[in-house]
Amino acid sequence: LAYLVSADGVDAAHSVAQKRNAYLVRALIAAAGGKLIDAFEHYEKAVALARELNDAEQLAWTLNNYASRAMATGWMDRALRAYREAASCLPAAEFGKVAATTIQGLAFAELLAGDLAAVRTRQDEDAKLPPGIAMTQTARIALGVKLAYLCGDDDAAGRLITQEALELAVKSGETQRIGLLI
Repeated sequence: LAYLVSADGVDAAHSVAQKRNAYLVRALIAAAGGKLIDAFEHYEKAVALARELNDAEQLAWTLNNYASRAMATGWMDRALRAYREAASCLPAAEFGKVAATTIQGLAFAELLAGDLAAVRTRQDEDAKLPPGIAMTQTARIALGVKLAYLCGDDDAAGRLITQEALELAVKSGETQRIGLLI
């Protein structure tokens, strides 16, 4: 509630970045309350403001948030469009964590859309990035497991599910996708 009160206090006098952040908070709160139409209106305003910032990293993060919610609600066309725009606006070498999150998000969306060849392309792109933080490492493994199972390759899935991968997910608190690793 404090975040909403803070977001509602942002007005025209605030910076573009503050306004973008306020719309992201409003979007998250609306989505949590089941008000998806309102949430997407807030996300769209946040994306428009992020474009005004002329900051590729902030635009990519904002598009990632939008795409993630779109994917979670089944709006794959919106998710794919937003992830693709995020991927196109930042060089992976400069924004490793954002790039990894974007590429992995796009890969998961493409996986859900049934485009397994595109998922493999994203995995190749992702493999060129540094190992990254626990979240991106766990997501990378979970994506590989899911793709292997969808391709009927239980052995490949089994090779990805290691004790080290499980420990990383559990110890880091990045357990959102741990079900795929067990």
